[in-house]
Amino acid sequence: MDPRITIALHVLDSSYNCQLKVTEVSKDLRLSRSHFERLFRRDTGRTFKAALQELRLCKALEFLKDPTMQVKEAAFLCGYKSAPTFTRNFKRRFGTAPSELRRSTSR
Repeated sequence: MDPRITIALHVLDSSYNCQLKVTEVSKDLRLSRSHFERLFRRDTGRTFKAALQELRLCKALEFLKDPTMQVKEAAFLCGYKSAPTFTRNFKRRFGTAPSELRRSTSR
């Protein structure tokens, strides 16, 4: 794996809750956006945006295991600006809405 992609993965892991942009990460790594995206996809098998979304949703899943955590709060802690967008992406990824998951795990 290219060491610059390893750095990008560390950035993802430490800043998933921030508004990360491909252009900013690629610029920080002194790569053009297109070259960075090619390297990232080659080394990880997915786009930067897809990797960020997957990480955010997995973190949200962990947050939602806490019965005191509200769905909206989990969404914002994971970097989503919009609870409906979060809910739509969560349902697409896990096959259930976050609120439904919450109800099924609180029983």
